[in-house]
Amino acid sequence: MTAVIRLASLVLALGLGLGASSLITACQVINPDHCANQALPGNVWCKNLSKSTPFCSPCVSAFHGCVAFEPVGCGDYDPAILEGGDEEDESSGSGSGSGSGTAG
Repeated sequence: MTAVIRLASLVLALGLGLGASSLITACQVINPDHCANQALPGNVWCKNLSKSTPFCSPCVSAFHGCVAFEPVGCGDYDPAILEGGDEEDESSGSGSGSGSGTAG
């Protein structure tokens, strides 16, 4: 009888261990140092950090996620979210943003 209880305990312990390990690997911790998690848009933040790695890649964790080339192959990359800077600054100061250049 004790052998059956020991075997059942072993199976239960292994099952709980495997279940806990799958939960641990499924959970992802957000990296607060990643370029996508900064106050500035990711590409702007990376460009300010280093001119040689001006793009923010959600698919890369090394170097705060900053990479040298635009990460178009990364499925999570959205330039509309990760870009900012000059274009936004210019358009926010103008009234209509028509760009005709002849307004008085």
